[in-house]
Amino acid sequence: MGGCGGQTCAVALRPETQYAKSGEVHIAYQVVGEGPLDLVFSPSPVSNLEVAWEWPPFERFLRRLASFSRLILFDKRGTGLSDRVTDAATLEERMDDVRAVMDAAGSERAAIFGSSEGGPMALLFTATYPERVSSLVLYGSYAKAINSDDYSSGVDAETFEVGMEMMVKDWGHGALIDVFAPSTHDDVAFRTWWGRYERQSASPGAAVAIQRLNAKLDVRPVLPSVRVPTLVLYRAGEFVAHVEGSKYLAAHIPGAVYEELDGVDYHPYVGDQDAILDRIQQFLTGTRVTLAADRVLATLLAIDTGERSSERADTVVREQVSRYGGSVADGGSTALAAFDGPGRAIACALAIRDALGATGFGVRIGAHIGEIERGGEVGASALTVTNAVAGRARPGQVLVSRTVADLVAGSGLVLTDAGQHELEGVSVPWQLFAAGEDPAPAQIDVPARDGTFRREGDVWLLTYGGRSVRLRDAKGLSDLAVLLSRPGREVHVAELVGAGDVGPRPSADPRLDASAMAAYRDRLAELAADEEEADRHGDGERAARAVLEREAVVERLAADVGLAGRSRPAEDWAERARKAVRTRIANALKRIEAEHPQLGRHLRASIRTGAFCSYEPPEPVRWNL
Repeated sequence: MGGCGGQTCAVALRPETQYAKSGEVHIAYQVVGEGPLDLVFSPSPVSNLEVAWEWPPFERFLRRLASFSRLILFDKRGTGLSDRVTDAATLEERMDDVRAVMDAAGSERAAIFGSSEGGPMALLFTATYPERVSSLVLYGSYAKAINSDDYSSGVDAETFEVGMEMMVKDWGHGALIDVFAPSTHDDVAFRTWWGRYERQSASPGAAVAIQRLNAKLDVRPVLPSVRVPTLVLYRAGEFVAHVEGSKYLAAHIPGAVYEELDGVDYHPYVGDQDAILDRIQQFLTGTRVTLAADRVLATLLAIDTGERSSERADTVVREQVSRYGGSVADGGSTALAAFDGPGRAIACALAIRDALGATGFGVRIGAHIGEIERGGEVGASALTVTNAVAGRARPGQVLVSRTVADLVAGSGLVLTDAGQHELEGVSVPWQLFAAGEDPAPAQIDVPARDGTFRREGDVWLLTYGGRSVRLRDAKGLSDLAVLLSRPGREVHVAELVGAGDVGPRPSADPRLDASAMAAYRDRLAELAADEEEADRHGDGERAARAVLEREAVVERLAADVGLAGRSRPAEDWAERARKAVRTRIANALKRIEAEHPQLGRHLRASIRTGAFCSYEPPEPVRWNL
């Protein structure tokens, strides 16, 4: 066939954008090149896979990487062509996304190229999953972005804030271009393209949120656990990441190779890109010693269920550890569990505490980051610290080390400073944090909490755990009040929506009066209780009868409110009702979590939505409604 010429051919050869599923989020990725090794490019704060190819120097940079590798590119969640999400992604979520992209691309093991803030994620990923990383390249990156009392290799907080102000002001028009790429100051074409790249990658608010989360990250404790060949590159004249940050990386990663290059531009594809690419190619394709990845980084939980520990406690621990993707390395009154992400470990610890809190077990849990051998053996140092952290916890409390706290920035987990502690077997004091806002000692008989969820004019008064807030009226708050008034009972969305919310029901649908709806609710509650009691006594036949009758009642109710044997208008109305209720309850929960995190967590764990909604609290609450 005849060849293609010029720009048309270049466009035709650009890689196809595909999507990998990471949990419920779609991550956009591309694969280009057929080289002998896989190379994952972890991007800087924002990116757009397709707009990147529109700037010839960037395209040249990517094609050069693809000339000696099978290059795997992706847009982080919340940016570019990936799903836009509400909050900036945590390190743990970013690691999950990289694994999903590698799996979708058929890559079992790859080198990772972490540029800018892609570096901290690449470092944690490498230490956690060394079997999936062959080599690591870091350019213009850091372990910690902002200076603090114990770190001076980043930038000052004041400088960072000035940058954020400039970013908001100029986003979409080449924000901070004179800082990131000063050599392009007079290049109008580059400035125009860069403005488009910004606009297509993220909104101003999203970009700032990502940068503020990055400013909280601190992966310094991870560096000694990076045991793959590592190359650290930086340009001596760039200002953004501060060259001292790269020097710190090189000094603390075992066996790291580092090199300082000439240049003032931060973006690797601006300026003398060949100086960077030559060194990356030589490092990845040259002969070198491969370090054995016989240890991996993990988040450890020491779970002490107390002297009254029993088979029940052991079962709860193992069930919850399995649910959150961990593994139990030990058993007995003190179990040791390992997880590949700190967020999952803390969530598991809180679930264990909540599950055992009402049964009289004085569970104490400590969390720390440490190394474990391939066979599951935990390093002595990590084990000592983890057990010591658990030893400082009160009954019913989850304590985490500063190392864990630094790695869950942006996760939404509530960590309260618990102060400096002398730990048994550890020579220096450690700063600890309590996970969860109210880690009160567990009680054998848990009295009902008192709470207020009451409308007062145009505002709602919400009280829980001794704290009160007021929120402006919204339909989702009214929905929640209805559910709180009927704990343990299912409420059909037909009761919650009004005609003005989703339009009137189709005329063919009969309307149920209040007494009929109440009868349905009462019978469904009776059958649910009957099923639960039958399960508790091992009476499978009785439980099956309750399930069958409950399904029949639900079918009759669905028919009565226009959800069964229905015409298309009825189906549309029912779906609109379900979506409307789910959306406004979700919005209300988000508002509550922002103002009253403890109440928000309680409701998030207790509210169920769908065609039927319910409030199923793990512990009794007396609501003043």
